[in-house]
Amino acid sequence: MKQIRQCALAFALLLAAFGSLFGVQALGVDAVSNFSIEQTYVNVPELDIFLYALDGEGNSISPTLARAAGVEATLGNYKLDTSNISMAAEPVCYIFLLDNSRSMTEDILKQYKQAILQVARTCGEKDQIVVYTMGGTPKQILGESSTLKDIYHTLQGVKTVEEHCNLLPAAKQVMEDVNTNYQSLAPRKALMICTSGIEAVSNPAMVAGLSSSLSNNLNMALFAFAASESADRLSLLNTMTNGKVIPCDTSEIVDVVRAKQTLLANALQIKTTVPANQGGEKLDELTLSVPSLGSAVKVSTTVYMGHSQARPAVTGAQVTGRNTIQITFNQAVDNADKPRCYTIQSEDAWSWQVPVKAVAVSQDGRTATLTTGNLYSGSYSLRLNKVASRMTAANQSDKTKTLFAISSWPHDQAFYINRFRLPGLVLLALLLVLAFRAAAQSRKDRASEAAAEVQHLLTGQAAPVSALPKRWLTLFVKARGSLLEKRYATLVEGSVVVGSDEKLCDICLEDHRVKPQHCMIWVEGEELYLRALDKSTPVFCNKARIADAHQLHNGDVLNLGRTTIQVVL
Repeated sequence: MKQIRQCALAFALLLAAFGSLFGVQALGVDAVSNFSIEQTYVNVPELDIFLYALDGEGNSISPTLARAAGVEATLGNYKLDTSNISMAAEPVCYIFLLDNSRSMTEDILKQYKQAILQVARTCGEKDQIVVYTMGGTPKQILGESSTLKDIYHTLQGVKTVEEHCNLLPAAKQVMEDVNTNYQSLAPRKALMICTSGIEAVSNPAMVAGLSSSLSNNLNMALFAFAASESADRLSLLNTMTNGKVIPCDTSEIVDVVRAKQTLLANALQIKTTVPANQGGEKLDELTLSVPSLGSAVKVSTTVYMGHSQARPAVTGAQVTGRNTIQITFNQAVDNADKPRCYTIQSEDAWSWQVPVKAVAVSQDGRTATLTTGNLYSGSYSLRLNKVASRMTAANQSDKTKTLFAISSWPHDQAFYINRFRLPGLVLLALLLVLAFRAAAQSRKDRASEAAAEVQHLLTGQAAPVSALPKRWLTLFVKARGSLLEKRYATLVEGSVVVGSDEKLCDICLEDHRVKPQHCMIWVEGEELYLRALDKSTPVFCNKARIADAHQLHNGDVLNLGRTTIQVVL
């Protein structure tokens, strides 16, 4: 086994040496002979470079060969990491400048419409189509959209106008719109000008702009299609503009436009990042080169570093019904179709959280309709929970609150029921617990009293007959201000104590002015006597205060605190 492992190791080393020898020769100096930067996408700290790398024969090379060639990139004086080179897979925003001026024939305009529809049918799921018209006053007739139906109906409404083509104002508006709506547009942007050969020849400003270096500062792929019945006569325009003006026969418009769409699929992408301090309102020069191949393989472009990551957020909330809210996002979002992505809470003392039951997000990802529980007047806050940007999934929302107010739908019975339901249930549960404990304690006390009474009876039967004097006594007790009168009939054996504490006395009076042991009644022979247990305790008999032992007679009226007692012998 040891010999086999040694042989295998030697064979592997031999293959490695053989591969390195011929691999370098295969790459050679012709591995990369030309670069062209399609576009640089900046959202600090994210920086994506889209480019085309060609070999000595003009063929696109693979990401592996591009990495092996030693591609270097610098942004100003900052050297970028270029280890992550791959085939470009980011969404594309196709921006069409459609010429509908009087120089366009109906046939050419129709073919361009068909070409745009064909691009829309074959583009990726997240790709976007934007359409401007250049006849007369330039205007955007279709914002970024991926909906084939909307694109079709928009193009159906485009008609030729009896005005000139205004390319430069249209291009200026495109750049303003792109910078304003930068993050919501797909990272890759391709500007496609659709005009006629007549317009291209008669518009020197167009040719001058496309042939100069100014077009490189647009920072996006740029193609101008010039349709004509005899496109071969316009080949000079293609040469003058370094291939940016593409003459095409009227019958070949769809195929030519689709060919450029296919070209975009062969782009490479260098995905990298820059420090946050590299951002800001400034222009930097981005340079790509392969030092091992000399200074000839080098290309530069100007990059605007002012675009920073803006997290997905809600820019507006409009209440459209008792249970519906229409919200608008600051950019196209991706995973915002779940109720858990939203938190709505009232900004008052209640801090009531409004339940979100369902969400319907528009196809462009810019708006959403929330179905909620009942809404009432007041101020509310809305937060997004981990909602991601459609263009960059790693860019997610934070806990920023969006405030909105409702002036209609005042509080009703359901409003208070919803808020008091939980505390009401808690209070009811506490009352039930207290009632259960009181009932249990009452049963326990009754059981104790019954047991004590049984013990008392058993003890009384076993005890010898008492020799104490006995006398029946009847008392009629009435509290001041009460209409009720209680009757006590008892056999006084020796003595009884009258007071307010049922544990310390024999006759208990419910009077807070009566002491726990107020006075005592006892038997001497055939007579009953009364005296206070404390000299300071007031006891009145027939409205006269007694100071010592006092003999009771039938009909005497006693006053203890606020209680009146009539004695019956």
